[in-house]
Amino acid sequence: MERKKLNFFIIKYMCTKLDVKTCLQKLYVIFNVLGISLQVAVCVVMLLWIPRSDQAYISYILAAAWGIGDAANGPLSMGN
Repeated sequence: MERKKLNFFIIKYMCTKLDVKTCLQKLYVIFNVLGISLQVAVCVVMLLWIPRSDQAYISYILAAAWGIGDAANGPLSMGN
């Protein structure tokens, strides 16, 4: 509960100091950077990981992480 309030106040502070368009553009940049960095991290893990037979679940975790990174980038690049 406390973290949600903190996030709300940070965004509210950003939007009151800047106009709404600039605030949204900064949030778009933040989401794009987070999505791209998550996808780069997944690529690095896939290159360095040597799988064993009992570690099949890691491929599902990596696929989910790639999907989250793609979801962060996808809608933001469509509308602008």
